[in-house]
Amino acid sequence: MVTLPALKASTDSESCVPNPTTSLTPLEAKFSCWMESCFVCASSGSQDTMLFCVDCGEAFHSFCTQSPIFSMDADAVSGWR
Repeated sequence: MVTLPALKASTDSESCVPNPTTSLTPLEAKFSCWMESCFVCASSGSQDTMLFCVDCGEAFHSFCTQSPIFSMDADAVSGWR
């Protein structure tokens, strides 16, 4: 038998990124489970303005992050942080 020590309390500061919560019915969840949702606003609308962080992989609307996606070239979009 392996005995593990008790977990220590986290010393990390609270996140500065809001974490919105949404409630879905089972049917809504079934149809939206594979859709990307913006990490900032939790909406899956405006898919054409989604940016994906190369560090964390999360999806963001360009307007939620104030990023000028329509004036960015393909390299800037593919390497967005």
